[in-house]
Amino acid sequence: MTSRIPAGQSSTMAYLIWILATLLGSTWRVSTDDPHNYRPSTKQHRCFIFSFWHAHLLGISYIFRNTNVHTLVSGSRDGRIAARIARLWHHRIIVGSSSHGGGDALRKAVRILNVNGSIGITPDGPRGPRHQVKPGVAQMAVMAQVPVVCLTLTSDRFWQLRSWDGFIIPKPFARVTIRIHAPLMPPAHTAKEQWDSFREEIEKEMLS
Repeated sequence: MTSRIPAGQSSTMAYLIWILATLLGSTWRVSTDDPHNYRPSTKQHRCFIFSFWHAHLLGISYIFRNTNVHTLVSGSRDGRIAARIARLWHHRIIVGSSSHGGGDALRKAVRILNVNGSIGITPDGPRGPRHQVKPGVAQMAVMAQVPVVCLTLTSDRFWQLRSWDGFIIPKPFARVTIRIHAPLMPPAHTAKEQWDSFREEIEKEMLS
């Protein structure tokens, strides 16, 4: 049986992690490889689904703070802590998993995309398998007819946790590079075979 962290203690933990991560992130030397000019920004006039690996969650959440992008976060204990940290960086939160086609989180995400809001999603989260894109991101893109922009992070020095995702924490003063890939346009039809094909296309792009 796993022990439950009281809500107050969970909030305190999230706040301390946010302080430490903000201080750490302020030392990073960040560069963005964005030849197509699709980086998350409050000035965007189009909506996108930004897809990135769960292992890169800390770095990408910090670097693209204050953009008001909606972020899909699981309802687990770790997800609740991550959601509190993300809110402190001014991300908007949708609680739930996109992997279940009829899920409330998927419907909320599609509604947001339909009114020109952007969504950030870790398609191998919340529990893996690592670097395997689940169907939810493709289904979301097809239903909303919104392009997927893949983000990948590299760092010249980092700590890597012994977790299912190999979670990466760039070290102080690390060189951190974010690569922003060209948008992937979803198919126009909603047949499951096309979702599967588009899911494979997203995974191939994220691994490239």
